[in-house]
Amino acid sequence: MSVARLVLRLAAREVRGEARRSGLIAALIAIPVAGLAAGIVFLQSPSAPIIADRGVTAGAEGGVVVLILAFVGALVCLLTGSAFLVAAKAQQRSLAVIASLGTSRAVLVAISSLTGPLIGGVGGGVGVLLGAGLGFVLASMSGAASVYVSGSLMLALVVFAVVLGWIAALPPAIAASRADVVLAIQGSTLPAPRPRRLPLGVGCLVTGIALAFGPRILDVVARQSASGSFPWLSALVAPTPFFAASMMLAGAIISTPFLLRRWARGARAWGLAAQLAARDADRNRTRHLPVIAAIMGTTFLAVLVMCSQSSSDTTSRMTYPYLMMPGGVQTALISYPGDQGTTLGPTIDPGTDREALAESVAAVFTDGLPIDRLSIIETPQVLATTGNTTTPASPVVTPEANRCVSNLPGNDRFTPLAPDPLCRDWYTEGADLGAIPAPVIIGDALTLATILDAEPSQAAQTALANGEAVSLHSQFVDATGTVELNLNPSASGESTTVHIKAVVEKAAEVLPFGVIVTHETASRLGLQTESSQVVAMTTREPTELELAAIDRKLADLAGTRGLLVHLETGPTADPAMGWLTLALSGSIVLAASIVALTLSRTEGKRDALTLHAVGASTKTLRATAAWQGTTVVATGTWAGAVIGVLTAFSMNLPGSGSVFSAPWWALTTLVVATPLVMAACGWLVSPGTRSSHR
Repeated sequence: MSVARLVLRLAAREVRGEARRSGLIAALIAIPVAGLAAGIVFLQSPSAPIIADRGVTAGAEGGVVVLILAFVGALVCLLTGSAFLVAAKAQQRSLAVIASLGTSRAVLVAISSLTGPLIGGVGGGVGVLLGAGLGFVLASMSGAASVYVSGSLMLALVVFAVVLGWIAALPPAIAASRADVVLAIQGSTLPAPRPRRLPLGVGCLVTGIALAFGPRILDVVARQSASGSFPWLSALVAPTPFFAASMMLAGAIISTPFLLRRWARGARAWGLAAQLAARDADRNRTRHLPVIAAIMGTTFLAVLVMCSQSSSDTTSRMTYPYLMMPGGVQTALISYPGDQGTTLGPTIDPGTDREALAESVAAVFTDGLPIDRLSIIETPQVLATTGNTTTPASPVVTPEANRCVSNLPGNDRFTPLAPDPLCRDWYTEGADLGAIPAPVIIGDALTLATILDAEPSQAAQTALANGEAVSLHSQFVDATGTVELNLNPSASGESTTVHIKAVVEKAAEVLPFGVIVTHETASRLGLQTESSQVVAMTTREPTELELAAIDRKLADLAGTRGLLVHLETGPTADPAMGWLTLALSGSIVLAASIVALTLSRTEGKRDALTLHAVGASTKTLRATAAWQGTTVVATGTWAGAVIGVLTAFSMNLPGSGSVFSAPWWALTTLVVATPLVMAACGWLVSPGTRSSHR
């Protein structure tokens, strides 16, 4: 019999002899492979809605795929590596017998490591079959015209699983081949070395924290300086949080033995079961460390995704350019500038009576929508002359003392947490692209109430009645309590400016409306006005059918083209993403914990027999198993969660243009509920006294 056949037979015998352990490893490999296979089948199915308008370049897609494969590979290797380590330790005696016959180390490594590709092939095959079926169901439910399964990609996934199995089994096999032959035959092995690497771990943690916050703080300072941000600095700082996170994770993993050792010393206060579980975790670090590292990495990634999603939603809510208060509807009657030099709004035929058109739009609103308040917004026709060019201009002049310090190109002064509160208003900072320009509104208290979706204050009503102005932004009012209007702006500097006493009436949200004056005040100033939009607040949110009916009626109005109704719903959030991330990460953490618990049961049979022999009750055995799962899961989840929160916070520092926000309910669920669930699982499936006798 050739050496290759002998090696293969011995490896296959080991796989069959430890069917339960082999099945566990195969399941750990099959689960991520099934997810990858389902995603491939779903994305490749023609007419699958998810692949339409993704807006991602091919290069970015390739990078995402590589990152996903790398993460899945590292996760599988960490989880299955612990199981292969236990298998290799169990094989040490048989390997020592073979080595005593003169067998080379290469053959010993091959015998022990070949179990990895065999189990990986089984797990990959099962995962591909399950994933293809799941992808078929998902694609069919999404309305795909047909389902396509790429045989070459499915085969590539099986090969991927085989390679992962071999990579995970190779390090334990190499370690097992180095065992002392005499000691292994006698049934004993030398204790594993315990290097003290705490200074290295602490150094990595400190370096990671400094790398996470140092460059980001420097970038924020540059953004808030008068010279604006530096593109080269921003490009250099962008990837640093990920390198910093890697350093912090490495430091936490290196420091884990110290944490386990300290926990083993302090667990006496929690009872005998906690002390036994802590002692097991401390003595069997080579088995627990890969599982803790996998849990830590998974938790870090989940926390980072959830915090990034929550921060993005919070920043969007704070910087969202409202056109009205939520629940309001409006229709523009003029054209206005859009983004990137475009022009938005309807087309009005020359000679069309705008006042009559506005009344017709108001009638359409009243007939088809649940209207609470309605107003026709009038704005002055103020033109700015630059050479031979005349364009619409804003007549409101922001006082010099109320202006943001710098609005240079590339400067990110406008941020929700900017040091200067004058830089937090997107409308006064000129970032009103896409908003219907209404720096000056001609109206009354009802107009103001419609805009605010609330009754104006008595001071605002008194100001309008006395011919004064009401400003929705405090930046427009100077120290003397007046607003300045430029009635004839010109590049030559010749202009007509007036000062009007004003009060500030802050809206609940930042709105694209500036200063409100009455018709009498506008006539006194000589302002020529026109109807620019119809706004209304509703008693409930209109349905899609109601809005579609309004659009059809607006299209039928004579002399216009492009009249549309806009419903202000406010920024949208996607809480489902947080729940999905929490469920996925929790499942992976529980899977890793089950690996640790199963391996502890496999290696702890003798300990269970000894404990029972000296009088330990079934309750003590169950409590020990519960504490074993809790120790591993809590160490990994808490460390990963802290690193994830630190990384997310460093990416959303105050003044960086975004706001840090953490979904504390989800994080609490992850770091508290997961260890508790694992403790319950350990209690329920732990061996009793009967199983201990077997």
